[in-house]
Amino acid sequence: KDYRASSALGAGGLALADGALRADRIARAGVGVSIPVLTGRTGPLGLDLNAGYGFTRHRSNDVFYNYSTHVLGVGVSVSY
Repeated sequence: KDYRASSALGAGGLALADGALRADRIARAGVGVSIPVLTGRTGPLGLDLNAGYGFTRHRSNDVFYNYSTHVLGVGVSVSY
């Protein structure tokens, strides 16, 4: 995303000398799986084990907005 009114900041918190506006690049990816468990014992109920992973990479010409995140989730769902 390009910002129209936000100056990119350097490490000292001041606007960059070239007057560049902030420009960000964000990439996201994720994967998830749902595995049915105890299908022969739950009758009309569905019981699933869920797991997922997410990744975000955020890069900017503003030094305060460069980061990467990893998210891992595990859960159980019940359906009827």
